[in-house]
Amino acid sequence: MKISKNNKGKSFLHRLIAIVVSFAVIQSTFAGSLTDLSEVVEKISPAVINISTTQKAKKKKQLSGGNMPDNPYDLFRDLLEKEFGLPEQMRKMTSLGSGFIIASDGYIVTNYHVVDGADEITVMVGNDTNKNYKAKVVGVDQKTDLALLKIDVDNDLPYLEFGDSDSAKVGNSVIAVGNPFGLGGTVTSGIISAKARYISGDTFDDYIQTDAAINSGNSGGPLCDGATGKVLGVNSVIFSPSGGNVGIGFAIPSSIVKPVVLQLKEKGSITRGWLGVMVQPVDDNIASAIGLDKPTGALITSIVNNSPSSKAGFKIGDVILEFDGKPIDSINKLPRIVGDTQIDKKVDIVVFRDGKKQTLSAVVAKPDREDPFNNDVDSSHQKSTDKNTKVVLGVKVANLTDETRRMYSIDSSSKGIVVTDIEKNSIMAFTGVRAGDVIITVNSKTINNIDDFEKAFDEIKRKGKGSAAILVSRKGVNQFIGIELK
Repeated sequence: MKISKNNKGKSFLHRLIAIVVSFAVIQSTFAGSLTDLSEVVEKISPAVINISTTQKAKKKKQLSGGNMPDNPYDLFRDLLEKEFGLPEQMRKMTSLGSGFIIASDGYIVTNYHVVDGADEITVMVGNDTNKNYKAKVVGVDQKTDLALLKIDVDNDLPYLEFGDSDSAKVGNSVIAVGNPFGLGGTVTSGIISAKARYISGDTFDDYIQTDAAINSGNSGGPLCDGATGKVLGVNSVIFSPSGGNVGIGFAIPSSIVKPVVLQLKEKGSITRGWLGVMVQPVDDNIASAIGLDKPTGALITSIVNNSPSSKAGFKIGDVILEFDGKPIDSINKLPRIVGDTQIDKKVDIVVFRDGKKQTLSAVVAKPDREDPFNNDVDSSHQKSTDKNTKVVLGVKVANLTDETRRMYSIDSSSKGIVVTDIEKNSIMAFTGVRAGDVIITVNSKTINNIDDFEKAFDEIKRKGKGSAAILVSRKGVNQFIGIELK
């Protein structure tokens, strides 16, 4: 069917009208979104505060032996301080950060690193320079980088409520409010880019990643739900080669913040549950070697004497799959879940041992010192008897003697055999094993001497099993290394 020129003109006109209408709808939609966002921001902003801290500068060490300071000003300052006393403004350093009010009577949440070492903390409420308050520290938690402050006020203050970060989804809109570069209250928006980010290797990492602009000075400010204004996280870390925003910022999720803040408010400090184990991830080779269907759980590498795990019968090489009914699909989850468990609570723990699941019961405790692993790790192996060396799978090993202990600085309590050399292109050269490592077990079999080490791999080859899990100790820290035999 042919279309006349007149019909063609009408068809083009219809398409043009449709395009114009579409653009109008899109513009209206965006305009509506901006209006909605501004309304939420109006609720959030009054509860976000600016924080400035002052800290006394550290004194220089006394000069001795006639040495002069690198900076002549230091000598001049020391003379002034000795004769006249140093003016207050010369003894202080100022830093700026953010925070937000969580209760009408003046409780404030911020980052630990914002107030760390501060002698004085000043809070400015609502960007009004006439409303400055001296804040006191109620409590801090360095592990989660959180601090709780309190200001004394005569009237009720606006405050923010916590939302549920666990139910928040990647792609949800978020709003960040803070004090970037000391400019005062600044609002940025974006989305949740990712969840459960582990960026520093710390056991309590579990960040929300966002592309909402976060810069220096935003630390301690809230990351809020774009729809409700409730706090989903506390802005804490930025990833940036230049120090400025590149669209990658991180916030501590509210699921971590809420229990920490509650405990700080009630006790002024944090007491966490403790199991007494060191763990590492399970990779494909280790999973294959021990009979797990897939890499999952937390593999125990060390156990503290007289700890809850030791008393419950845990063994090095056990894989923790479940703790108190909660699945442990990665090692990052275990410290948080154990830490949040009530002290003296008895819990059931599912472990994978000898090819099957077992359930052990342990009573969660609190550590009796800061570093419970220091010189207090279980080890029960016989002394080596053979003084020769052997090469197995391209790794040269020797029994532990007084000489090898001195040579590689191995503690007298360590048992096993020591790696003395590795062939450049051997299978073991690509596993991370290096000279000075102490080999403790192979596939859960105790290695007392170099003959045990050779026999362990002979047995694996006879069975036709293609993987081995080797427990090594490096400078007192245990680690499993998985290898695939070809």
